[in-house]
Amino acid sequence: MDIVSLGMGLLLAVVVAALILLEDPCKPIRQQVRERTAEEKGDPS
Repeated sequence: MDIVSLGMGLLLAVVVAALILLEDPCKPIRQQVRERTAEEKGDPS
């Protein structure tokens, strides 16, 4: 495999991972689930 293409692929993977971590589309869903489970347990926090 060419080193340049390997480097570009790695860079692309890092950029995609960074975008996913920064955006985190599941965060609001996770927060809703956490609030719902907290309500079921009767935990005010």
